[in-house]
Amino acid sequence: MVTEQQLRDMLRAWIREYNEVGGLPREPTRNFLQSLIEHKGFVPSSGYRGIPLGTIGDKVEKAMQDMASTPAEPGEENLMFKASMVLRAYYLTPKHWPEEDRINGLKAIGLPMSRHTYYRMVQIGRAFLLGYLTPERNIEEAIA
Repeated sequence: MVTEQQLRDMLRAWIREYNEVGGLPREPTRNFLQSLIEHKGFVPSSGYRGIPLGTIGDKVEKAMQDMASTPAEPGEENLMFKASMVLRAYYLTPKHWPEEDRINGLKAIGLPMSRHTYYRMVQIGRAFLLGYLTPERNIEEAIA
């Protein structure tokens, strides 16, 4: 099972990767095709660092996307979509924004809610992430 501390660390990695740069890693990196063009078709022997794939931030982003695409019962409010959007507002908006601005931002995209609902959605989203990010081997051990 993923602990609260592990989830916090994973969320920090996600924030680092997905906050300001639109989902691209922050480390300086070069595109392989760009390197080939600059070196006139030859693969550079040193200094090439590709874009890291499968990072912790990527795993959290996949969980967020899966949470947002979880279907609701017909005619019911989609709480998973709402929770994923609230988590994005909670973690990826500038830290100096007050909660009222975050809630108003959600209202502007069609998700009006009270302060109570906002924090309830944060809890629901975090609970989803705790379950989603649990390694499969731990789930199999828990079932057995």
